[in-house]
Amino acid sequence: MIALTLPTQSDCPSCIAGKSVLAELAEEFPLHVDAIDVKSEEGRTLEFGTCNLCSSSSRAWPLPNLPLGTPRSPKLVRSTSSVGVYRPPRSRAQTPTRRRTIMARESSAPEPSVKEQRMARRAVNVAALKREQAKSRRNRIIGITAAWSGVAALLLVVVLVVTTNGTPTKTAAPAAVDGVQTFPDQTSEHVTGKVDYTPSPPVGGDHSAGLLNCGVYSEEVSNEDAVHSLEHGAVWVTYDAAAVTGDQLSALRKDIPSTYALLSPFPELTSPIVASAWGVQLNVSTPDDPRLAAFLAKYRGAATAPEPGAPCTGGTDGPGKVS
Repeated sequence: MIALTLPTQSDCPSCIAGKSVLAELAEEFPLHVDAIDVKSEEGRTLEFGTCNLCSSSSRAWPLPNLPLGTPRSPKLVRSTSSVGVYRPPRSRAQTPTRRRTIMARESSAPEPSVKEQRMARRAVNVAALKREQAKSRRNRIIGITAAWSGVAALLLVVVLVVTTNGTPTKTAAPAAVDGVQTFPDQTSEHVTGKVDYTPSPPVGGDHSAGLLNCGVYSEEVSNEDAVHSLEHGAVWVTYDAAAVTGDQLSALRKDIPSTYALLSPFPELTSPIVASAWGVQLNVSTPDDPRLAAFLAKYRGAATAPEPGAPCTGGTDGPGKVS
């Protein structure tokens, strides 16, 4: 049995709480509590003075010494109360005060001021605006890139069409065509007025600045304009209008290519049909002579012309153009 003397005061709340705690302990441990009022005769005799919590003038009350063999479960620890008693410890889970303290700390964060709230909203709006601007900038770059890609693709198509349709298609021409006459060292200056050409029809020489559009003509055309077309790589097929008529004329017109070729009647020819290119010439009697087709294949757009591949359109049409 443990005997404990508890000094108390009648008007001390801590003393009353201490007696209550000791009474609870007495139910669990062999403890006898003797409460003595410090203002009583017995209390004054014991010189306890007054309660520490009720007056700062008293000395601390001594804690009891537990004898050996006192049960250790639950463990007894010194109470934070200044009444000088022992209490069994409470677990963390059994301490609601701790939970309230944590919650109070979490909820004790200061409320942001109106200025801080305004600045926070402004930061959110600025971030959203920057994201929208970045998205618009990306879309604009994508649109510009797509537009330029479309333009580049269109230009490529145009170049391919011009290259394919504008330049005569070269077929496998024979290395040489029988009966071809050559006339080297042709001049190629632009002049005004009439030019006296040798041979006739002309195979090159000075010519006008105006270009004769390639095609089929039913009437005589300007020599000076036709020579300009020869300079660009065209072949000029001339025929005797009195000798080539009817079916032969139809067959001849049918055999003339649609580009880089001219067909027209010509006066005083030495042969029914004369084909001329820059610096070369061939005389044939009928449209079905295979040498005519070979001549066209070999010299249309040939590198022997001063400006091969230059346009054979965009100039002027001569009289009597059929196609």
